[in-house]
Amino acid sequence: GEVLPLRPAPGVVVACGLGNLYLRDAVCLFLARTERFAPDVTDLAALTAKFGHIRALRDVFPLALEPNPRRAPAVDEDAPGRLAGAWRCPVSGVETNGMHSFVALRPCGHVLRQSVAKEMARGRRSAASAASA
Repeated sequence: GEVLPLRPAPGVVVACGLGNLYLRDAVCLFLARTERFAPDVTDLAALTAKFGHIRALRDVFPLALEPNPRRAPAVDEDAPGRLAGAWRCPVSGVETNGMHSFVALRPCGHVLRQSVAKEMARGRRSAASAASA
């Protein structure tokens, strides 16, 4: 398969409800069941077991990913030998390097660090309760 682009155009990278990321073109090829999706895969049952939860394009949504400007040097200076994450949280600036949990907001597709999303939800609840008092 293809690698996810570092600076994808809007709508190129999509996510499913399980949180997996895909190239939109690959999802379209899978749904069309064309030979171009996985020409080297012969076990269609295993392929369907892994991707079968995607039955239509409505099962995925486009992501709005914030490129990580630190990715350009290709190596994270804080941890030599470890690649910097390709994207980052637009609010906290934390990179998607596997060390932190991220969530994608549906339907807007913005990808935030999970702790930022929780804090935003807490703030919204407290603002709503203050307004109703």
